[in-house]
Amino acid sequence: MSIWINDMNPVTLFGVDSRLELSKKMKAFGGTKTLIFADEAMFRLGFMEELEKLLQAEGIDLVTYQVEAGEPSAPKCDKAYKLVKEQKVDGVVGLGGGAAMDTAKIVCKLLANGGKADDYMGYGSAAGPNKFSPLIMMPTTSGTGSEVNNAAVCESSEGEKGGIFHSASLAIVDPVYTYGLPKSVTANTGIDALGHATENLFNTANTPHLMSDTLAMQCISLVFKWLPVVYEDGTNKEARMWMSYAALLGGYCLRLRKLTYGHSMANQLSNRCHWPHGLGASIGLAAVVRYGTKSIPEFTRLTAQALGYGNPSDDELPAMGEKIVEAYDKLQKSVGMKSLRERGIEKKFIEKMTEEIKKDTKWRVSTPPDFQLMKQSMYDSYDY
Repeated sequence: MSIWINDMNPVTLFGVDSRLELSKKMKAFGGTKTLIFADEAMFRLGFMEELEKLLQAEGIDLVTYQVEAGEPSAPKCDKAYKLVKEQKVDGVVGLGGGAAMDTAKIVCKLLANGGKADDYMGYGSAAGPNKFSPLIMMPTTSGTGSEVNNAAVCESSEGEKGGIFHSASLAIVDPVYTYGLPKSVTANTGIDALGHATENLFNTANTPHLMSDTLAMQCISLVFKWLPVVYEDGTNKEARMWMSYAALLGGYCLRLRKLTYGHSMANQLSNRCHWPHGLGASIGLAAVVRYGTKSIPEFTRLTAQALGYGNPSDDELPAMGEKIVEAYDKLQKSVGMKSLRERGIEKKFIEKMTEEIKKDTKWRVSTPPDFQLMKQSMYDSYDY
């Protein structure tokens, strides 16, 4: 058996109303002045007021920062850092979707190390070794996995999407925060979680990891069962709870075995089209599933098991691969996802994506695919 490592930080508190434990947890860390980065909705829905009362009851002062719309960028994070560094806070919270949590991570990187966000760009970068603690992540969507993975997605000053490393001290995952999500956000983030788990299994051949297999398979199973339910009925609290859990599993998959080119496709599409991340991830997912089921037997076997199709023999793999692709396409369509053709992207853009993905720094922390097969999978999924 191959050697693998269990890197399961941070500690996670999961469950309905777990958000109410924030003040006690922050006090246990020794916090006296807490900064919360939050999405606009958290102010509008009254959640910030709730947390402020809880923190004040523990004698903790609160500073708030409403993150700007859109995904984090180096200029946005530098602006936030400039505004908050004089506050002398001793605890930070990221409350929101991926943008709020990643902004909190990046600003903590700057609080601990100084400089500018561009100084730390690059998934393979070891720059800025100092850590700010405590940093507590509180997701309000079900998909990014940012609460438990150690990377923060950020657009550089030149407009290129990349990442910066900074780990959280604690994750508090309360499904209550997701109860009011609109359909589009529910779908985009749910597909992102599915992409994390699926791309994780894609790496089975080159990066064996038994624990990651288990988490990815459960994530896939849960998303297939509960995402269509919660997409149709956003008030279904059971479905919201299971999707929060699935997203958490996907985040741990990110930490344990990383991703593959599906998310690199998402980055290229974000750079070109400025789409929400989940839309690009859905395009990458369609391609990855086609590559994996045609060329990676272990991917097909594990994905089949996750979907409840049993453990196919070698002779059954081709037919099983087709069945898996059909299932993924059906799920994506059921939650409003569209192909590259349906989104108006010319087929020739695939050639540009291929060349850009070859240069993607993600390959420093994961295993590159066969680029010819990768490109073919993009063409095969152009109009899925």
